[in-house]
Amino acid sequence: MIGGLLSNTTSRLALVAAAGLFMGGVAMPSAKAADLGGDCCADLEERVAELEATTARKGNRKMSLTITGQLNRMIMIWDDGRDRGAYYGIDNINSSSRFSFLGEAAVSPWLKFGFEIMIEADGTSASTRVNQLNEDGSFSNTTYMAANVNSAGINNSGNSDSFFGDARRVAAWVEHKELGRLTVGRYETAGAMGTIDLGGVGVVTGFGSVSLLQGNMSLRTKSINNNGVVAPGLIASVWSQYLDPAAYQARQETLRYDSPAVHGFIFSASLAESTGSLAANTNWGLMLRYAGEHHGFRIAAGIGMEHYGDTYIPPAASATGVNQPCINGNGAVCASPGVSTFSHTPPDINAWGAALSAMHVSSGLFLQGSVQGVQYNNDTSHTTGNWGESCAASTAAGNVIGFPSATQGLDSTCHAKKDAWWWQLQGGIAKNWTGWGNTVLYAEYSKLYDWGAEKDTGRQFVSGTSPPSQGFVQLQNVQSTTATVLGVGLVQNFNNAATEWYLGYRNYALDLNSGATCAAVITAGNTGSFTTAGVGATAPNCKIEDMNLIVTGLRIKF
Repeated sequence: MIGGLLSNTTSRLALVAAAGLFMGGVAMPSAKAADLGGDCCADLEERVAELEATTARKGNRKMSLTITGQLNRMIMIWDDGRDRGAYYGIDNINSSSRFSFLGEAAVSPWLKFGFEIMIEADGTSASTRVNQLNEDGSFSNTTYMAANVNSAGINNSGNSDSFFGDARRVAAWVEHKELGRLTVGRYETAGAMGTIDLGGVGVVTGFGSVSLLQGNMSLRTKSINNNGVVAPGLIASVWSQYLDPAAYQARQETLRYDSPAVHGFIFSASLAESTGSLAANTNWGLMLRYAGEHHGFRIAAGIGMEHYGDTYIPPAASATGVNQPCINGNGAVCASPGVSTFSHTPPDINAWGAALSAMHVSSGLFLQGSVQGVQYNNDTSHTTGNWGESCAASTAAGNVIGFPSATQGLDSTCHAKKDAWWWQLQGGIAKNWTGWGNTVLYAEYSKLYDWGAEKDTGRQFVSGTSPPSQGFVQLQNVQSTTATVLGVGLVQNFNNAATEWYLGYRNYALDLNSGATCAAVITAGNTGSFTTAGVGATAPNCKIEDMNLIVTGLRIKF
């Protein structure tokens, strides 16, 4: 707590006086000690002011101020079925490096106000931004080799500086002891529940998401012989497009209410990002959580849902490359000529999630998991990016369902996204065998369904920035996807240092519908049954290599 030591004038005077009494080991004569009148206090106040001028301090003495945070850096070792590598010192986005400023002040025993400002690392050296082609990371959401120097995200163009720059939370709150807390600002919304981490493994497994350790890694095809050879090349698509989008309880500019705990239950609700009527164009969420102990078991559970209705208003790129809004729907700068971006169809996305966790307190055995699902309802809408609602090879929003994707540069139709869902289960034992803190041994298993699929003829991962001519494989006709994630590992706590060391292994596997195809350009020396290099080859029943990952790192809290 900053300022706590010197928050009271009397105690500050006492400290300075005590220091003066015994400076140099010589006590003040008794006559002097008894003489506390005159200008002594003014001198002491002046000295206190000099000391305060040399130290960091808060702006006032009424609102408390606490600085807290964590650093979480790791080593990633990956194997995509053909290539492998190791990246050192990257940020672990399961629980990113960050620092926070927290404050509160009580008006009465029943009422208090407070704030939170949380800033997290947002550089390119992060587990969600590195990939096989770029160990320095990229702000691009997909892996690609850009065809011209004006395109962003060209691989290996140089080391990118890492920096802190993302406002994770910027919010103020007021709390009444019996009525609850009201928060306004940038904060997590109420909504679908993710896994509640009683076992203490979320630093390596994630908190209800499996896409934050290697989501920007490209898929790789297996070699296929079917009237030709499609080499085991990188696909113009990344793993996060087939895993959960880590979207539940998304941070937005919001108004959120949290009730007091009643018999272990807390109810939450939020409103956010409204662009029109409260009913039709607002993002809202509801959530009910529970925590308690019964018969030697620690129990935590939750259920929630969230709705996205905020209309997406994208900029449109002009011929000069400058982004500008398309207001009247006319002109070449419009993503959809004749349709204003300010009249896009409002989304109607509904997501839900439930979680249940239990730990046997005396033995340390635990089991925890969650399930989430989403209905997109976007057959005649525009993609918004919410809950992974993108189409074709794009990872961005703003494409019109039923039309060629505006971000492709190729004739690739954007189909409505299939509804998707997934579940996760984790279990293990957490016990303080060493005296340092809990040693947690765990295993995990997850299944994810249709996050990368579209309706009708399926999703077309056809990219103008990652074309076959530059060695990428195009994945087409994706109508169903099933991803499987299997992992084991350990977390060692060091309580006296507020530090965790973790080590985890994961295998990611992906199965596609039988009609999914891989398309590539055959190159010299890899022509298979083709006789001419440069001839296109398409193989049905496309198979994807597993991705294997080992991570180890430290999370240090302060």
